Amino acid sequence: MKKAYALFLTIIAFSFLFCSLASAQVKANKTYIDSGILKARLGDYNSALKDLNKAVATDSGSAEAWYNRGVLKYEMKDYQGAIKDYDRVVELRQSYSEPFFNRALAKDAIRDYDGAIRDYSKAIGLKADNPEAFYNKALDLMELENFQEAMMNFTRALQYKPVFPEATYNRGLCSFRLKDYKAAIEDFNNAIRLDSLQADYYASRGAAFASLKQLNDACLDWEKAGAMGNEQSRAYLEKYCKK
Repeated sequence: MKKAYALFLTIIAFSFLFCSLASAQVKANKTYIDSGILKARLGDYNSALKDLNKAVATDSGSAEAWYNRGVLKYEMKDYQGAIKDYDRVVELRQSYSEPFFNRALAKDAIRDYDGAIRDYSKAIGLKADNPEAFYNKALDLMELENFQEAMMNFTRALQYKPVFPEATYNRGLCSFRLKDYKAAIEDFNNAIRLDSLQADYYASRGAAFASLKQLNDACLDWEKAGAMGNEQSRAYLEKYCKK
């Protein structure tokens, strides 16, 4: 569930750049940015990129131009290019969380999990009430098998966004990996209560029940998950639940 901030929408925090008496340079920069954003919204990424390139060339000190080009490059799967553009935004404007968050997304895309975690931490430091940043950071910590710290970040995400079944489920997975099966089942129960249509939730709860040797409960969950298309649960049903 990793997602960027409002793509191709000017971040309000950058709007002050145009509040002063507009020079011809600034007006041209804004014209290119607005045109690039519009073309990107219409799916014409190549033309949008040309306009945002012009915006950067017209005013290399425009954080808004670099930011929107970074967003566009991310959408075009030019992750290294996006990271470089966000680097420039951070140089120009260090007090906004969005560039750090979006740079972390680009780092996730190239599996630089350590770098992404650092950027999510910076985003959180600038904007603490950011459940998605805590959530994404926790997912990266799971990739690095740091399950204890991942749990802490899922918990922080849930403090700011209590109805967050993905965070609840993944916190349960951390408990499972740490062999705290009862805590895992509690989170899986809550995730299912919030979203009963996810086969993985039942499959994982079944695995936790099986780890506690509650095979009947495990089989019921695997049957439910299997009926929803989870192939691993169907295999477990065949192996452990057929009499």
